[in-house]
Amino acid sequence: MGRRALQPVRLRTREPCVHDSDNRFLTDQVDFNVVRCAKCSLVRVDPRPPEEDIHRYYHDDFYRGQENPKEALRNMEPRSRAMAEHVNRYPRGRLLDIGCFRGEFMEHMRAEQGWEVAGVEFSERPPNYFGLDIFYGDIADAPYPEQSFDVITLWAVLEHVYDPSRMLAHVHRFLKPGGVVIILVPNFNTIQARFMWQDDVPRHLTMFTRGTLGRMLRNNSLVPVDWSCGQDLCPGSIRGWLNFIVKRLAGEPMSEILAQNRTADCGRWPEFAGYVNGRESAFLRRVDAFDGWLAPRLDRVLDRMGVGFIMTVHARKPS
Repeated sequence: MGRRALQPVRLRTREPCVHDSDNRFLTDQVDFNVVRCAKCSLVRVDPRPPEEDIHRYYHDDFYRGQENPKEALRNMEPRSRAMAEHVNRYPRGRLLDIGCFRGEFMEHMRAEQGWEVAGVEFSERPPNYFGLDIFYGDIADAPYPEQSFDVITLWAVLEHVYDPSRMLAHVHRFLKPGGVVIILVPNFNTIQARFMWQDDVPRHLTMFTRGTLGRMLRNNSLVPVDWSCGQDLCPGSIRGWLNFIVKRLAGEPMSEILAQNRTADCGRWPEFAGYVNGRESAFLRRVDAFDGWLAPRLDRVLDRMGVGFIMTVHARKPS
């Protein structure tokens, strides 16, 4: 069965970036256009899956349903501690975690860091493992008073929502004057996004850069105060970029390279690391070994330069 493409929305402001599909879970063979707005430079999937249909692309593996509460808390602990370092820059108070999943980070902040916590989760599929104050549904319907939170976090959430500006408007509504929102998103102006196609299409509906996210924040009266890139909050390494170059120069199709490198639980990394166009390659194995040595060093350089794939911003609501 061949790939089928959704019919694009005809916008005069569209500039094509790439055509991509669900290379992670292989839900279907639909090709999605990833386009940039010529006016505001925002990058997005266009057309998008209908909102009532997007749940098809969130498989059980996405929610890691095989973990019990103890395992979930333990597996999340390194990331929770890294996230806590961001939150603990501010006086302890009331924290809202939007897209809180099963509440692992909330529980860490409550039990280990002494914060009062609440959460919003859009899907009812993740269980509330720790009996926390979690609202399931649309952020607009969340039953929390306006201006009631000192810090709001969105860890790898904003790229998944259909209207990120609307989301930020609600963040502004729930933040106290002087409160801070902390947002983690993939950075589209990176080798990983532009060359290696690491954005998780179609689950990632919007692809941000520092410029486009900063503009969206300011449009919602949220002032960016700190930007950083790093691998401690979420994985986003450049690992494998030399493999990509060798395979592309050899004419291997991008769809096949992505299938080897991205598909969940497919076990095709040996092929990605040692085969070119289906044939064993001693040269690629040497390249892959060098890439494994070089990638973490290059990650640190790119992160320090602010062009790493995982981008975090702190933005403040004016007092």
